Amino acid sequence: MTPQEIADATPGLFLAATAPDDPGPTSTNGSLELHHLTRYYYTDCSCDHLVAHWTQLNDLESGKDLVGIRVEESTQMLGGRITHCDTGANPDKCYVDDVDYEDPNGVAHDFSSENGERGTISMSVKQYASDGPGPCQMFAHYRHAWESVSISGVSITTDNVTVNWSFSDNEWHRSKAGPGVAC
Repeated sequence: MTPQEIADATPGLFLAATAPDDPGPTSTNGSLELHHLTRYYYTDCSCDHLVAHWTQLNDLESGKDLVGIRVEESTQMLGGRITHCDTGANPDKCYVDDVDYEDPNGVAHDFSSENGERGTISMSVKQYASDGPGPCQMFAHYRHAWESVSISGVSITTDNVTVNWSFSDNEWHRSKAGPGVAC
């Protein structure tokens, strides 16, 4: 189902306006697509559900990846989930988890490249400030490093989702803007 079909079929759910896709190549090696980001608003909890999808265009058999969603202002975080799958020549399985990193600014999750060649990350938030709805903008981030590196830290701020790699010269990343959220 498309995001609009899901919204139409679910009482109390509507699809929020989105920002246009950003132009240009999808990564420094051209192998990653960050798909259109989606915001759902649920009236029963007065909360936003933010979703980002990604797809690797080739089979990555080695490396470390991190995907995240952030917003421009702090929110009341209700939690995040991730589904990531291997899509290679011999795909083995998909994984569904709570996110590894959670902050009032967003969520992130890391995994081995071969187990995350396509997937979805999401987070649910409530309006944090009492001065009314934003909107502030949501962003998706995807970072990849080679097999020989490890993650020593992750930071989620209102400006970025960053990774401290053991060796940062072997990294590429991609980010994409999405719709506004009530912040």
